[in-house]
Amino acid sequence: MARRRSRNRVQVRVQENVTAALTELQISLRGPGVARALQTGADMIAKAARPEAPEDTGQLRAGVFTASIVRNEYRPLVRPGRGQRLNSPLKFPPRPNQALVWSSVFYTRFIEGGRKSRSQDNRRGKRSTRRGMGAIRKRPFFQRAKRRMRQPALAEIQRQLVKLVEDAWQR
Repeated sequence: MARRRSRNRVQVRVQENVTAALTELQISLRGPGVARALQTGADMIAKAARPEAPEDTGQLRAGVFTASIVRNEYRPLVRPGRGQRLNSPLKFPPRPNQALVWSSVFYTRFIEGGRKSRSQDNRRGKRSTRRGMGAIRKRPFFQRAKRRMRQPALAEIQRQLVKLVEDAWQR
């Protein structure tokens, strides 16, 4: 069985009785009000991750984006002087009940997790002739920002959801 790649998730579970009460108020968990609340939390995490990113060229900071059904901040980045594409968009659009924060720059995984130096292989072929990548110490800017902003983002999402329910109750 294939192993799923680990993801950095901030999940909020909703109990069934809460879902039923929201249905009575005509609020959908997949609706635009909930999506706006989730987008606000994602923006908080992205805003915290950008200044933490190491800045050599500034592309790593510029590559931190958020996306939801409300808004997608992705914009293409190119390498200075060469015009080669540096990042890529999401393969699939975000689901109605999620907001994504991601770094679209391809080398984020090397900065975030580091890289071991690989011993040179005596075999022939593509793998044995790779050069130019040595050891890279890890600088987990995304993880730190996520851990630091998790509780404030959840509190802001909760505050906006309470406001959404109160507004629906007043109608």
